Amino acid sequence: MSVRSVESLFAKAFDPDVAERAAAPCHRLTAGNPLLVSALLDDHRDRDLTGRAAAGHPADQPHVSREPTVVGPRYQQAVVESVHRWELQLLGAARVLAVLDDHCPPSLLGRLLGLGTITAAGLLRTMTVAGLVADGRFRHPAATEAILHDMTVHQRAELHRRVAETLFERGASAVDVARHLLSADATHEAWAVRVLREAAEHALATEDPAHAVRCLELALACADDADARLGVASVLARALEQVNPSATAAHLDPLWAAVPRGELRDRDLLAMARLALWQGAQDRVQQILHPTTQTHRLLETKTEAELRIAYQWFHGSRWGWPARAAEEPHDPWLDLARSLATLWQGGGSGAVAAAHQVLQSYRLGEVAVEVVATALLALAHGGHSDQAVHRCDLLIAQAERRGAVTWEALLRAVRAEIALLRGEPAVAVALVELALRRLSASRWGVLIAYPLATLVAAHTALGAHEAAAQVLAQPIPDAADDTIWGLRYRHARGRLKLATGAVLAAAHDFHSCGRLMRRWGVDGPVLGLWRIDLAEAQFRLGRCDIARDLLKQQLASRDGDLRVRGLALRVLAAAAAPEQRPALLRESNDCLRTAGDRLGMIAALTDLHRVHEQLGNDDEARALAAAVATLAGSTDPPTDPPTDPPTGPVPGAGARQAIGGRRADTSDVPVLSVLTDSERRVAELARFGYPNREIACRLFITVSTVEQHLTRIYRKLKVKRKADLRVLLAPAGGTAMVDRPHIIDN
Repeated sequence: MSVRSVESLFAKAFDPDVAERAAAPCHRLTAGNPLLVSALLDDHRDRDLTGRAAAGHPADQPHVSREPTVVGPRYQQAVVESVHRWELQLLGAARVLAVLDDHCPPSLLGRLLGLGTITAAGLLRTMTVAGLVADGRFRHPAATEAILHDMTVHQRAELHRRVAETLFERGASAVDVARHLLSADATHEAWAVRVLREAAEHALATEDPAHAVRCLELALACADDADARLGVASVLARALEQVNPSATAAHLDPLWAAVPRGELRDRDLLAMARLALWQGAQDRVQQILHPTTQTHRLLETKTEAELRIAYQWFHGSRWGWPARAAEEPHDPWLDLARSLATLWQGGGSGAVAAAHQVLQSYRLGEVAVEVVATALLALAHGGHSDQAVHRCDLLIAQAERRGAVTWEALLRAVRAEIALLRGEPAVAVALVELALRRLSASRWGVLIAYPLATLVAAHTALGAHEAAAQVLAQPIPDAADDTIWGLRYRHARGRLKLATGAVLAAAHDFHSCGRLMRRWGVDGPVLGLWRIDLAEAQFRLGRCDIARDLLKQQLASRDGDLRVRGLALRVLAAAAAPEQRPALLRESNDCLRTAGDRLGMIAALTDLHRVHEQLGNDDEARALAAAVATLAGSTDPPTDPPTDPPTGPVPGAGARQAIGGRRADTSDVPVLSVLTDSERRVAELARFGYPNREIACRLFITVSTVEQHLTRIYRKLKVKRKADLRVLLAPAGGTAMVDRPHIIDN
C-alpha cells in the first residue's frame, strides 16, 4: 500500500486531519503491509473509543486523537502472526533480532542461525519488504516485545546465551556481552566470569553501581576457580557499599578468608571493613584493625586514615587504634584523621580546617562516604552551617546522578541533622523521610539509629509527640545500641520523654548517655547535650544542687562553644533567684544569637519575657513579646513549651499566650481531611503567610510544586488567598493571633 492508500483507509474511520497526520508514520512503520496497516488502524480505533469514553463523549460523536500513530496489542498480534506464517528459518531470524535488540548484520545473523551470510541477507530482505525490519532491526520496540513474549523463558535464555558467546568470539565489548549473559542468568564458561567482572568495573566507572552488583553476583555464582572468586568478590564489596551495605556477607567470605594472608589490596580491605561496620560485624572489623599474623602488611596511610574515620563514625574511639609499626611523622592524611576525630569530643578549628581540606580536595567516591559525612558535620557544628548546607546539597545531587542510593540516603540524613541544628525541624523531617524512602530501613543496618534519632528529635521540636513515639516504635537492630548513633537515638528518646512529662525515664536515658559517651571518648555536643538535658530533668525532680553542678560542668568543659553556653545558661536561669534571671537569660540570648541558634533564642527570650512580666516590667515584656513574634515568623511551626522546672516561681500558660499562644494543632481541623499529606504540609505553612520560596525551602520542594499545591488547596477549600487559610485552619476556639507560630523549646 502507498502512503495515499493508507491515508484513504484511515479517512474511512477518522477525521481527514487525523488520517493525513497518521498516514506517513504508519507507512514508515509497516512499509505498507496491509496486515500491519489494518492492525494499526484497529489500535487507533480502540484508543479513539477509549478516549471518547474517558472524556465522557458519546460513542458516535467524532473524537480527534492527537497521536499520529497508535501502536498497541493489535499490531503486536499481527507481527507474531506474520512471522509464524513463514518458514522456520524466518521465525528463527525474527527471534534473533528480538534478542539482539540492535542492528544485526547478515554475517552475525548467519553465524547465530548456522547459515551462510548470503542466506541470512535474504532473510533480512524478506522481513524488510514485509514491513517488520529496517536497517537490520525491528521497526518498532513493540514488535521486539511481541516476539520476545512469544518465546518461552527457556528459549529466550538459551538464545541470549548463544548471542553472548557469539559476540564474545567476535570481540564485542564486555558491556554488550554482559547484557546477554545477565538475560541468560546462567553460564559455566570461564570467559564469562572475566567479561562480567570487566562489565562491572565499567559500570562502577560510569556511575551505575546497581548494574555492577548484578554482573558480579552472576559472576560469583558461575566462578569455580578460587582466585577468580576472590577477584570478583573484591569488586563486589566496592559496589555493594554504594547500593546495599547491609547485604548478606556470604558473598564476601572469600575475601575474609584472604585477610590473614595479606593478599588483598587496600581499597578492598577498606570496602570490606566499612560493610562490616554497617552490618554490625565487630569481630570482622577487628580482624582488619588488629591483625594477628606477621604476613599482614601495613595499610597505606590514606586508606588507614579513611578506615579510622569510618570506624569512629560508628564507634568513636573506645577501642583505640593499633599503632603503626612505622608511623610516618606529619603524614597529611593521618594528621587529618586525628583532627576530624576531635569532632566527637567537641570539635574546634582543627576539625573545621580538616573538613575544608577533605571537601575541597576530593569528589564523592574518591574517599569513603563516612569521611565526607564527618567533614560535613564538622563544618555544621563548627559554626559554618551555610557552607555545610551548600556542600551537602551538591554531594546529594552527585550521589543521585550516579545511582549510589546508600550514599545519597546517608547524605540526606546528614543534611537533616544540619537542618535541625539550624532550627529547621520541619525541613529535617522531610529530609529524613526522603532518605528512608531512598534506602529502606532494612538496608541501613546498624546505622538506622542515625536517621531515626534525627526524626524523633525533629518531631519533638515540632511538638508532634505522637509522631515521634511512632518512630520509636520501629524496631532497630540490637547491634545499633553498640554504636554512637545508638547514643544519639537514646538521647532523642530522652528528649521526647522530657517533653511528655516522663521526667524520671528521661533522666535515666540522659544519665546512661553521659556514662557511655565518657567511656567511648565521644563526650561532645554532636551526639547530644546530655548534661544540660539531665540538669533540666533534675530541676523538675527537685534535685536543684545536682542540676547546678551538671550545668557548671558543662560550662567549664565547653566554655568556648557559645551555643552550648547559651543553652546551659537558659536552664541555669530557671533555678536562679528572680532578680538574677534577666542577666543570665540576656547572656544566654547573646550567645545563641552569635551561634545562629534561632530556636534557642526564642526559648531564651520567651523565658526572659516571663521573668519581666512576673517582675511587673510591662514595657520590657511587650518589647520581648514583639521580638519573639518576629523571630517566630522566620522559623518552622512551633512546639509546645516544656513543663516548667519545679524550682522557683516561673509564669505558666498565661505568659505563653501573651507571647503568641501555643502551636495550633491542625490535625483535627475537619477541612484538612480533603487535602493530601503534601498539601496539608504546604497549607500549614501558607496559613502563617510564608512566601512560596520560603515554604519550598522548608519542605525541600520546588517553588513550582508549592504553587501547584496551593492551587489545589484553594480549589478544594474554596478560598482565594493565604489569609483565608489563616482563618479557616485556626483551631477550634482559637484566633489568628493565638495561632501565631512560635517555638519555645529547643
